[in-house]
Amino acid sequence: MSQYVTPMLKNDELIYAINVLDVQTLAKEKIGRELTFQEMNVVKKGIEWGFFNWFVVVNVAIETVAEIDKDKKD
Repeated sequence: MSQYVTPMLKNDELIYAINVLDVQTLAKEKIGRELTFQEMNVVKKGIEWGFFNWFVVVNVAIETVAEIDKDKKD
């Protein structure tokens, strides 16, 4: 993850990414095996659905940062 944490982020740097290895690692932990191609497509669609309103998640994260910053100043 250190590749995303830099003193100055470039505009085109990724903030977060989920790759096949991430999903397969979690599948092994959760169900004891890797997912099939068809199962991976279902997971991919689920992740896409979950991030459909990605701006809501980002807004909540920004509000959290602002609140933490506000608390530090008080």
